[in-house]
Amino acid sequence: MKLIKTILITAILVFGTIIPGIAEEKQPAVIESISYQHDKEHGETVNFKLNGIHIPKIFAIKGEKPRVVFDFMDTRYSDLINKIIETEGDLVKRVRVGIHNDPAPKTRVVID
Repeated sequence: MKLIKTILITAILVFGTIIPGIAEEKQPAVIESISYQHDKEHGETVNFKLNGIHIPKIFAIKGEKPRVVFDFMDTRYSDLINKIIETEGDLVKRVRVGIHNDPAPKTRVVID
């Protein structure tokens, strides 16, 4: 539960500060990189680098294996991104990336 709260708060801070309408001209959305860091000062962080402003739908899945899901609509990801990023974190165990086409095309990033 702590993981879900931490990630959701971080996502709100990052994505919530974006002013709608800044980018009038829409470019093809690409997730250029995803990285995981773990240090004593900042804790565990997962960073997304995109080629522009692309706000995902974010939701949590509770249960025995809680997850936070980021759905980036009409977005693809770079071939340089590993589809599974294994971590040695206390909260984040791995980050998974994949394409979903149903009901609409999107890139889904799941933080386990």
